[in-house]
Amino acid sequence: MRTERASLSYLIFAVFVSFGMLSGVWVFFVLACITASLLVVSSTMAPTHPELRGRRILSDDKTYEDGRVDVKLMIKNTGNGTFFRIIDGVPEGGEVEGETHKIVYLRSGSTVVLNYSLRFPLKGKYRFGPVRIRCFDPMIFWIREYRIDLRDSIDVFIGAEDLKKVRLEPTKTRNWLGTIRSRRIGIGTEFYSIREYVSGDDMRKINWKGSARTGKILVNEYEGENSGDAIIVLDAKEEYLAGTESRNTFKAGVRATLSISSHMLRQRNRVGLILLGDYLTWLYPEFGRRQLYKIMEALSTIKKGGKWEFDTLYWIITRFFPANSYIIVISTLQGKEIPDTIMELRARGYDVLILSPSPVAIERAVSEDDAEHRLAFRILEMERENVMDSLREKALVIDWDINTSLAEELKLVRRFAK
Repeated sequence: MRTERASLSYLIFAVFVSFGMLSGVWVFFVLACITASLLVVSSTMAPTHPELRGRRILSDDKTYEDGRVDVKLMIKNTGNGTFFRIIDGVPEGGEVEGETHKIVYLRSGSTVVLNYSLRFPLKGKYRFGPVRIRCFDPMIFWIREYRIDLRDSIDVFIGAEDLKKVRLEPTKTRNWLGTIRSRRIGIGTEFYSIREYVSGDDMRKINWKGSARTGKILVNEYEGENSGDAIIVLDAKEEYLAGTESRNTFKAGVRATLSISSHMLRQRNRVGLILLGDYLTWLYPEFGRRQLYKIMEALSTIKKGGKWEFDTLYWIITRFFPANSYIIVISTLQGKEIPDTIMELRARGYDVLILSPSPVAIERAVSEDDAEHRLAFRILEMERENVMDSLREKALVIDWDINTSLAEELKLVRRFAK
């Protein structure tokens, strides 16, 4: 492709020839010859179709928010040597450190390497674009553009908060081994009682001190430790969210969802997930690390939305999820249908914990402190408190100021029974 510089040179050549013929001055013909020689030389050095091979190496294709990923891009020229401008297709939203483009002369068989790092402040799936190549002659009279389609992506997840010191567990257990004390004799580590030995008892359970003191063989009984089902619900209705782009109730809710899921899966419970956002997504309760990866994947792609009302939750849980599950709802509690839905779930025998990121607290932190705003926030606080008081009759409600850690708020949680 001819550049504007080449077109201007052709125009200058024509002007010099015209002036020379009209005026008969030989200087114009000399200048025209010089211009023509430049055009001829540049045309002989014009780039042909490039023969390039590319490879992009990522230090990791998964990371957490504010995590760093190192990128190495290698381009090898297997054709004729010429000048190249190489531009990597960096994902939008990533903060770049290093060189993502370079102008270089590549001889046949030589390789150029670009090294840079990316940091992603927000969760999501980030895709690299194709590598754009522009080859040109030394005078930039002729340019040829080319693309190398290298398909790579990076999944950025919300970081989970450590909840090891938090006592958060399902209120009804199943007959699966776990960490929840069942208050019944079974397999566990906590002492329950002592009884006389019967044939078939494990010798390791014999209480030797008690046996020596009583003259009878006694064995220890232990309290069974089981696990249960938990369903975590994240209400991501856009019109109910508050805060700035970097710090808001939506981001806090996603982080809390992942933190609680990780904590309860580590306790060997089954954990399910329901996301009410731009799309309706749910995961049936399962055990283990694989389920955690599924939850992380779902949370990395969730978008704020308003297509699904909160009362859809009742229909999904009662038809597709196990009975007697422990339901943990993460919501700002601004939907009018939320109290009725919670009451219906409690009537069906589900125990409910509500973790509510406070939109009032976060908006107050970014608003002006004047009489008008103080009055408005006072009214909003009273309305919010009325909703939470009505819900506290049937569920455990936590008013969460996201400026405090999730672990501190959940330390107040105790097993909630009917």
